[in-house]
Amino acid sequence: MGKLYLNYPMSEAFYHLSDIPDSTYLDKFATLSELQAKKYKERVNRESKGRDYRKFIANHKECNLVIFQNLSKAWFLINNEHLEPIKFISESLQIDEIALLEIQLLHLKNRSIIYVLCTCVFYILDYNKNLLLDETII
Repeated sequence: MGKLYLNYPMSEAFYHLSDIPDSTYLDKFATLSELQAKKYKERVNRESKGRDYRKFIANHKECNLVIFQNLSKAWFLINNEHLEPIKFISESLQIDEIALLEIQLLHLKNRSIIYVLCTCVFYILDYNKNLLLDETII
C-alpha cells in the first residue's frame, strides 16, 4: 500500500510559476479545452520563470518556496484559508488529498477548469518535513 501523488493537470504544474515566489500562482488554472487541445505544456513554456526548466530553481531556498506555494495553494483550495509556510512544519499540518481531489473534480465538472497544483512535492512533507527547514523562508 502506498500513496499516489497526482499533479493537476500534469508534471508541468511544478514549473508553472512566472517567478519564485509567484504572486499569481494561487489563481492559476488550466481549462478543459486547453488540456484537450494539448496546449497546456505550451502555456507553461511561455509563462514559466526563465522559460527553461533547467534554470527554473537556482537553490534550496527557491525549491522550498515552490514546495510551500503548492502546499499553501492546496490548503487554500480545501479550507479557503491562507497559511504561513511555517505552520505546515510547526503544526504538523497535512493536506487532505481526498478533499483536494473532490474540490478539483467539482471545478472540472462545474467550471471546466482544474487548478494548477503540483502534489508530488507533498512527498517531502509526508516523509521528511525537516528538509523544508530553512531559516531564510520561515
